[in-house]
Amino acid sequence: MSSFSPAPAHRRASLLRTSPRAGGSKRPSRMSLTPFSVGSFTEGTGMDVDEQSSAPTETAVKAKSSKELLYAHSREFKVSYYAGLPLEVKNALQKNNNFEYDSIYAGSIDAQTGFALVASAETCYVWQHAQAVSGIPTCYIFACPVNEDDHLTPPLHALIPYGAGREPGLLLMNHAGKVRLWDSISIGLAGGGHYTEASLTLEPYETVSHLVQTHPQTFVASTTQGQFIKIIHTSVGGKHHISVQPFSRPAQSSFARLTSLLLSSQADGPLVPETGPIAAVALGRDSPSGGQDVWALVGPRIQRWDMKPDGWEEALLDADVQELVCDALRDRFGAAIPDLSRDLGLECNDVQMDSAGKLVVLVSYTPVDAGGVDMAIDDGSHVKRVFSLVRLAYLGDTFRVEDVRVVPYQRNKESGAPVQPRIKLVSGGQVVAIQFGNAIALCSQESEYCDRLELNGVTDRVLGMGVPEASNTVLVMTVGLMIKATIDLEAMRQYDPYTGRASLIKSTMTQAILYGAMPENPLRFSFPPEVDADSLMEGALQLSGAVLTSDPEIIRKNDDLTAQLSEQKARLNWLITFINTNGVLLKMSQRCRQALVMDAEKLSAGLQLWILYDDLVRTRPRNSVLREAVSAALDALDDSMYHDSARAFFGQHLGHLGDLIATVPEVLQRADMTSRDTLLETTSMVLAILASALDFRQQHTTLYKLEQPMLDPWTSQPAVIDVLRRLFDALEAALEGTDALSADGDLPLADIAGTLLHTLEERLSWLGSAVALEDAALQRERNEYQMLLNQERPRILHTLHRNGFADDAFHLAELYQDFSTMVALCHKGQVFPPQQNADAARIQRYVDVYNANFTSELYEWYIQNGELRVIFALDGKHAPYLEHFFSQGYRQNISWLYELTKGNLSAVPPLLLDDAHGATNLEARHLMLSIGKLAQLAVVQEQGKTLPAAKDVLDTFHDELDFVSVHEAIVDELKSTLASQRGRQSHDVQSEHILKAQAKRLSSTPAFARIFKEYVRTLLQGSVLSVEDMVDVLSMRDNTESPDAYVTALKLLWGTDDIPQSRRESSLRSVWRRIYLHDDWDMIRDTVGVSDAELIQRYHNTALYHTLHELRSRTDYIAPDEAADVSPNSAEVAARWPGLASDQVDALLDDYGAECRVLEEYELETVCARIAELAEQDLEGKD
Repeated sequence: MSSFSPAPAHRRASLLRTSPRAGGSKRPSRMSLTPFSVGSFTEGTGMDVDEQSSAPTETAVKAKSSKELLYAHSREFKVSYYAGLPLEVKNALQKNNNFEYDSIYAGSIDAQTGFALVASAETCYVWQHAQAVSGIPTCYIFACPVNEDDHLTPPLHALIPYGAGREPGLLLMNHAGKVRLWDSISIGLAGGGHYTEASLTLEPYETVSHLVQTHPQTFVASTTQGQFIKIIHTSVGGKHHISVQPFSRPAQSSFARLTSLLLSSQADGPLVPETGPIAAVALGRDSPSGGQDVWALVGPRIQRWDMKPDGWEEALLDADVQELVCDALRDRFGAAIPDLSRDLGLECNDVQMDSAGKLVVLVSYTPVDAGGVDMAIDDGSHVKRVFSLVRLAYLGDTFRVEDVRVVPYQRNKESGAPVQPRIKLVSGGQVVAIQFGNAIALCSQESEYCDRLELNGVTDRVLGMGVPEASNTVLVMTVGLMIKATIDLEAMRQYDPYTGRASLIKSTMTQAILYGAMPENPLRFSFPPEVDADSLMEGALQLSGAVLTSDPEIIRKNDDLTAQLSEQKARLNWLITFINTNGVLLKMSQRCRQALVMDAEKLSAGLQLWILYDDLVRTRPRNSVLREAVSAALDALDDSMYHDSARAFFGQHLGHLGDLIATVPEVLQRADMTSRDTLLETTSMVLAILASALDFRQQHTTLYKLEQPMLDPWTSQPAVIDVLRRLFDALEAALEGTDALSADGDLPLADIAGTLLHTLEERLSWLGSAVALEDAALQRERNEYQMLLNQERPRILHTLHRNGFADDAFHLAELYQDFSTMVALCHKGQVFPPQQNADAARIQRYVDVYNANFTSELYEWYIQNGELRVIFALDGKHAPYLEHFFSQGYRQNISWLYELTKGNLSAVPPLLLDDAHGATNLEARHLMLSIGKLAQLAVVQEQGKTLPAAKDVLDTFHDELDFVSVHEAIVDELKSTLASQRGRQSHDVQSEHILKAQAKRLSSTPAFARIFKEYVRTLLQGSVLSVEDMVDVLSMRDNTESPDAYVTALKLLWGTDDIPQSRRESSLRSVWRRIYLHDDWDMIRDTVGVSDAELIQRYHNTALYHTLHELRSRTDYIAPDEAADVSPNSAEVAARWPGLASDQVDALLDDYGAECRVLEEYELETVCARIAELAEQDLEGKD
């Protein structure tokens, strides 16, 4: 059995001590032994422990035969309490609690002898660890060999086995090469003064780095300069001797030396290996010569030595494996492995040979990030190292990499003082256990399984590790106790690399929430380095769901459901705390984090609801709405076969808590909604669920790092919103109904209102998220809920105010900044004068807090409710807000009044002109234009002269008033047709009558007739038409008595800039076309028996002549062929009348086409040209 000690570490400080004398040194004082205690821990954590809630004392441990005190338990291994440390050892270790920075103690567990050892530079403690399991062990104390140059580094050590019937011996050697050997550790009971000494011959600055036991009485020491030294213990006549000799070849005779010289040219000489710092030494198999193979890591090289049975040593192999190992690592891990050209410190740390004769080498290196940047230094200025296991097969002097395994450990600032990692093989190498300063890593050689046991806190250290032969257990000694890791080799072998990662992460989190709360647990649970985000999320969600459903492997069944739900709630709190502590929460997606918090909030809500139910069971054992709702929910889940359905639901189905709310309408159909008890119980149930869940979410937003909006949360599902609306309506009816419940203040109307508004807002936030925007169905739902909120929120707030919950109404309005409702609630009483409003102080507070956001709604309310007098009666504090309100274009129809109150007369005309353009009522437009014209005249008078800009404004008022006059004249002409009509008739009937009387020619163009009727009805209603619409009215009529209408239409088109050019030209062609179609050209051109004078008179009577004569210009004259050649296209028609169906657009195009065809058939080019000449001649004659 080989035993290793750590390599010496660089020391930055020294401790003064008094060295014991060699041979007859002073006996150290032996401390009295006292009972050992590991502290206390809390029961109810789901661990396999005794029923007692206190931690086991040593007496309790001895009495514990059938139960184990577990510290960790997964599918692949379990970790349990093994034994305590002797009191002397505990006291010594407690004096040095600076293991974060120093490693002045070393230890080992010798599985062959059953003893354990802890040593400092001064003292060595040995005890039988198997005895500590059942009782108080005897501790043997020895003085270590003195190193005058190093008072801190503990010595190298080894126990000398003699067999089961005799206590082992002890060998200690400091790093300066001084050796002490005790034939039996029993000498330690008498002070340990009788020992045998020896010294190794070392070069200056050379120190001993390793000690390995090759045979019970033979040891091999290695040094920092590559020297191997054999130490042999012999006993002759009761006297013990230590012989020390370097590795050497056998002495040769003269004949042998002569033969070697003669044959040197024909054969290679003996292998001379390179020297260097030796990192590790391990025993190999027995050599063919009957000796012992020894393997060593010398820098990047592997050396093999054969220790011959006749006492000499031969170097058989010396191979550089650095490039081979680097290539294998790069093939396995990719870009994280540095190139050999970069000095990033690839190191071979330790080596062992497994039962198959393969070398298992522990290597470490400094990783690089994706961009090739050195990641050697972490935030604490510590060297960051990553570890891997490389399995090497060798044949002769050639190595081949058979496998590479990742080690789930990285040394960083939290790892404490640097300690040389060491490996031990479990079950012949099926599993490799790696000892680090603060952790033990377990890596299977037969699967990709790997995990680690990490100590809790930087002040604890792994002092030693032992693996009993042919066993699946690993014994670990820490600063406080010894633990045992029992490995399930078959479970490790069956590890699935595809699903195992998530299972491993889940297992880590499961152990954290089950065992992490134990105050005396020496283990700290953490994720492996570079934890995979997908595995993390999958494992966390699985574990959270298991806690929520009371998985018996995690939650111990408890008939006291209050206690069980509290435990489940604590488990999920441990889970998120553990994730946060390990710094991996942000690796989780927002959806995953929200899923975790929703599981936790369901448990919180379930606990509150169970407390409510428990109270109802005591006071109302039957006819419970909650009990009926639970039964309905279980029926919906098709899982109703329970003796106690309530406990079953709360214990296993809290994930469906939202479905419990959804069952309320069904349950209430069988209940009396006018019953006070029923209504109160129902609302209490719903509020207990939602209020506690929402409160939990709000309080833990930072812990879970939640971002809004919540993604389709269960608290605002449509069924939940529907139930809340029903409850609000029922409570409102109960408060306001004549025969309903008396409003004595015990009905939670305000609580239901607040919850309902929150859920509506929450639902809308989700529907407005980027995820939901991609779903058309969700967008339709969003529009529906937005309309619902716009309708419901004012109604809800007004209902609260009306039923005595005014403060709650104002609070909710403030919470959601519903300023329009806030204004309305502030004006339930007297409005004018504003100082006598009962809520005047509240209004002023809102003005101070919300500024223009509130005042804009306030002034709008005054305007809409005919309270303009209040606006002009407000005090001077409102002046800046009024200025902002009107400057933003709000209510232009009264902004001119505000300017008048300020005496700003020049601002009135443009405001009235803009407002008149937007006015649809003819009388209002006429009034505004008239006032604006008068105001502009006043401005001109004030200025004393008419400036060009002022003249342009006046001209604009004149043009607008002329357009109003056209409206009034047309309306009078249209109404003249109605003089013979009796009785009150609708505008539709009147417009139909006018169509038949004044637009007979539209009988052949039904689409024109339809829009003409629409225009007439608009005019009869007192509304204003656009210029294009008015032009159609003027030109579509028969105009038998009013041919001037065409002239007016053309002038309107020529005088406007508000129509797109293409449509303006189209309207001009339509007017000219209708001018031509106004007259009966067949009659005019029938010249039989007609004189020239009479023919000319017919020309004079045409609409064309009248129009040309009145226009006095032919600048915009459009000939008949041009008017008939081009008609509007579908795009122009659709733009002119937006919203028309395609068939309606086609009908209008048909009517335009009909006009053009009729005009073409007349062939009027010659006669119209003649009429144009007559009109021009007549105009010249007048001039």
